[in-house]
Amino acid sequence: MMSIAGTWGQSEITVEDMQVTITMGTRPNGRGVVICSDPDVIRVNFPDDRVYIGTLINQNQIQWAGIGTLYANNVWTR
Repeated sequence: MMSIAGTWGQSEITVEDMQVTITMGTRPNGRGVVICSDPDVIRVNFPDDRVYIGTLINQNQIQWAGIGTLYANNVWTR
């Protein structure tokens, strides 16, 4: 089973009781919730930017899309 939790480059995603925290070091922590667990999909508010939806597209990639956009903005790789 794949999990979105773990280290992604210089960022760390933790999931506890469906609550998500993303620690990025130089930015305020992103906080949100798991909205689907198969595949993992999270909704995270980055207080210095906006709300994003992250989808685990395979065990080593998260595809991010900002709320209000029609396309994926970014892909994180482990």
